[in-house]
Amino acid sequence: MSERALNASSSRPSPALAPLSGRRDSTTAQVGHAPSVPTDTLSLGTAASPADPGISERGLAQIKRLVEVAARAAGRRRPGGYCYRAVHGYLMKSGSGDLVSGSIPWTHARYARQFGEYLNKGDNAARLGLRKLDLTNPYEAPAGALVVVRPGAPGTRPPRAGDIAVAAGNGKFYNDGLMNYGGPEGFPPGNRHVVGIYVPL
Repeated sequence: MSERALNASSSRPSPALAPLSGRRDSTTAQVGHAPSVPTDTLSLGTAASPADPGISERGLAQIKRLVEVAARAAGRRRPGGYCYRAVHGYLMKSGSGDLVSGSIPWTHARYARQFGEYLNKGDNAARLGLRKLDLTNPYEAPAGALVVVRPGAPGTRPPRAGDIAVAAGNGKFYNDGLMNYGGPEGFPPGNRHVVGIYVPL
């Protein structure tokens, strides 16, 4: 994923995870249109299963809806470089935690990695109804988790943007297409590729 910003305006935007931009954040070409993807086969009970006391009933409903929305929109096409914009749209449509338009300040609305960097500061994640999991491998992320990786992580190209995607919980990841991080072996214990993996409270 590359450097297509979420916010394309050259002037300072309002404090929001806001107007979606036309600036790309990936160098990967988009291929074709998104076919509908059946969601009844998605793994909704992986690392953070319904038995996980850290996820409320509300949170479980949110992650199910988020995966459904992301899967239908992303389909099987290759990402076209608008990961942050796409995931933002899925979050606004389906809900995740207490995120609303304006939850993320403009200072963190340019590159995908900045979403995770903002959540990692102070109590920002909890304030927005999210929890950072103690995971450093996207392939261990439960369905509906938000996966944020740094620039240079497997599957990414540009030097600054990083990537954000919705985990399907079965080794698939959705942003503006079907994202591929190259397999779990690219994220050995102790790696620093992952900014964070987040689920609703």
